[in-house]
Amino acid sequence: MDLNFQYSEHQQSLMRAMASDDSALRTRHFESAGSVARRIQDWQHAEGANAANDWACVIDEAQFPNLPFQRTIA
Repeated sequence: MDLNFQYSEHQQSLMRAMASDDSALRTRHFESAGSVARRIQDWQHAEGANAANDWACVIDEAQFPNLPFQRTIA
């Protein structure tokens, strides 16, 4: 697995979600980020990577007050 590519995809999905004014599109981007996050996490766990337990996609409502909801994807 190319982790750099996966991390890039994850970050791009989050940026697209945060930039979107359309709630349905924003939700799709968050779901995409969650899917990538789960893929990365599953691979890390399968490889026995100790850091995998600390990695998750967390959207902090305080950091992004314009989002209509708080969403945590792990």
